Amino acid sequence: MLEYRYDESGKAAQRCDAVSFPYAVSAAPGEVRVTVPRLETSRSENIDCPAARSKLQGTGIEIECYQMENSGGYAIVAQPEGMPLEEAQRLANDAFVGVLVGPWVLYGELN
Repeated sequence: MLEYRYDESGKAAQRCDAVSFPYAVSAAPGEVRVTVPRLETSRSENIDCPAARSKLQGTGIEIECYQMENSGGYAIVAQPEGMPLEEAQRLANDAFVGVLVGPWVLYGELN
């Protein structure tokens, strides 16, 4: 969850990030471990296609971008032979967002 706090003038003054993990009501109390394999930012509504193409150089993935009034998107028009579509989609998506690769392992207690 992403939340902004605003000052008196209405300008965003502070950004707060929170992560929550749903669990089954019937979960037994005890130690828990949550593994976060990666974190990524949300993609902007106004995509930066030249920057994404630059990040994709050397991967063999080519994209075509489109921009509508309030949003944009892309389509993969070429990918290396033998590369699964899912991998090409992940790499293309990563070119539009900030990615931090983990894993991070969080431990806690479920009461």
